[in-house]
Amino acid sequence: MEMITKSLALMRIGQIPKVTLMPHTTAKAFSDRSVDIGQDGMKMSSEPFQTVILSSGTVPATAPDEEIRKIVPKVEVIGDAREVQDIFTAMQAGYTIARSY
Repeated sequence: MEMITKSLALMRIGQIPKVTLMPHTTAKAFSDRSVDIGQDGMKMSSEPFQTVILSSGTVPATAPDEEIRKIVPKVEVIGDAREVQDIFTAMQAGYTIARSY
């Protein structure tokens, strides 16, 4: 994706109330009281949250693995993970999903 397009899309998504962008973050463990995460090599804990939107580079992944599906009640699959699309359509789908929450 062109850098200007990516920057504008992320800026618009970041302005949505109740949405927190966390690039370069890995969810390590979920519990009732916290979420253990890693971001840029640092281990952290966060308050529990209801929704995770995973955006993963250039290799399609149809969904999270079974272990995650056991504890996550709703999974949205968009972009090329769902069907081959152009980047604009995938970004629009991500934006639309983010706005629905």
